[in-house]
Amino acid sequence: MQQTFDFEKNVLCGLKECGVNPADLALAQKTLGVAVSGGADSVSLLVSLCSICKNFSIPLAAVTVNHFIRADEETCGDVEYVKTLCKSLKDQGYDVSLTVCELKKGQVQQLSEAKGCGLESAARELRYKAFEDFINQNNISYLCLAHNKNDQNETILMKFLQGQGTGTTGIPPVRGKYIRPLLWTERSYIEEYLKQKNILWRTDSTNTDTAYLRNKIRNVLVPLLNTQFAGWDKSVNLGLEKNALDDECLEGLAKRFIKEHSNLWAGDSKLGPELQLDGAAFYALDRAIQYRVILAAFNELGYDGRVPYVFLRDICECADNYKEESSEKKGGGAAYKSFANLQVVLQKNKVCVKKTACMQNEIVFSDIIYEYGTYDFPWGQVSIPEPEPANGWHFPVLLRSWNSADTVKAADGTMRKVSDILSSWHVDQNLRQYIPVVQALDNPEQEILAVLGSCQGYKDWIVKK
Repeated sequence: MQQTFDFEKNVLCGLKECGVNPADLALAQKTLGVAVSGGADSVSLLVSLCSICKNFSIPLAAVTVNHFIRADEETCGDVEYVKTLCKSLKDQGYDVSLTVCELKKGQVQQLSEAKGCGLESAARELRYKAFEDFINQNNISYLCLAHNKNDQNETILMKFLQGQGTGTTGIPPVRGKYIRPLLWTERSYIEEYLKQKNILWRTDSTNTDTAYLRNKIRNVLVPLLNTQFAGWDKSVNLGLEKNALDDECLEGLAKRFIKEHSNLWAGDSKLGPELQLDGAAFYALDRAIQYRVILAAFNELGYDGRVPYVFLRDICECADNYKEESSEKKGGGAAYKSFANLQVVLQKNKVCVKKTACMQNEIVFSDIIYEYGTYDFPWGQVSIPEPEPANGWHFPVLLRSWNSADTVKAADGTMRKVSDILSSWHVDQNLRQYIPVVQALDNPEQEILAVLGSCQGYKDWIVKK
């Protein structure tokens, strides 16, 4: 029983870490919300919040979303389980209600195809839209999400492997009305709490599919680190804490620069406003602040997607040409740097950040490669891996940008669209144009030999003979 009490005490501490005091909610007669999928994390959060809210006389409103992207038996089974659990808790005297949000069948797939993103990305967008409706319709003060300490570690590793560096800040404890009181709690502690209370939970069948980067990290990389590098997670979290302080300072300086040295112009009526920065002031900044200023400018224009570091680095390297001590661009023309639907125009006296029309594969490239190795492109480095001896390539090969008609052979001998492979890897739409394919040149078929996702932090698809 002591461990049960400690777990609920930890959740209460987590609420307070997120800036939420249940006593204040009770005094203001507010409702607390919780998102429940049926998995161990969200079930432990629901059960522990029931106990906490009962102690403070706070109503608890739960919400579950049926995405219909798995088999009906599984996804509808999750919903029925959550319904049964909430009814059981209500029968035990807890003030808990449940709202079920059901997406239309095929809705996630339609959004995925329309936006050119993966199913998980589309599902997340629709899920948060359902959450927003739930919050507004039920006057929810805060909606608790069940991300835990293990999720945090996995996210840090994932972002690092995707090239976002050691300064990543991981999952935020608070984002608007969304809070994560389990973010300091390990998954093993969560499962032990449920076992002590004799409460079962549902398991998503896709959690073991290592085609997803997060699952590969969870099921392959983390066990290896646990075995070979004891205490790695503590070191990572200490580094995260330190980097968070550094990032907070640098991002604060970047935002102050935007406030003091920029002007917002109307720009193109269809594409929205553009931000103009004082050129001399921007070029005088340290590079660490320069690239954060560009990110802050993108945010000011309403863009909050992932931006590759190599693109930001390219802008900062180009900015060196406009410094007063440089003669290369003194009094010269403009340099244009584009990514997705964003464009940065550098001139001697100003830097303009704006949105442009975005077309798939806006960046088109090709190069003939004569041997294995690492090659530099304007947007980053590409490594041509050496496959197993039996699968070696006959050089030269063509390294090029992929197009919508490209297909590549799978392990079972069938052909798959490259676009479908990128979707299954959950590659951000803005990064897809930077992922190359390798094409054979030594036969009439000129088949695709590989899809090199590793240059953007994803895996490689290499055809085996």
